[in-house]
Amino acid sequence: MVIPPRSNRKAAHEYDKEMYKWQHLVENFFCKLNRVQEGCHAGGENGTPFSANIYLIATVIALQ
Repeated sequence: MVIPPRSNRKAAHEYDKEMYKWQHLVENFFCKLNRVQEGCHAGGENGTPFSANIYLIATVIALQ
């Protein structure tokens, strides 16, 4: 399991804390990617391919 149990649960199940941390980071990355959505449409106005836009936006997010 990746999602931790609720704090008020009587019998708490085990979860992988490291995996939960990575899941959180990936979810945050995609939220940031969606915020910069004007660069994420298929084929930019200047003819750049979709994957190039994704790489550019991912680089900008990583540098922040």
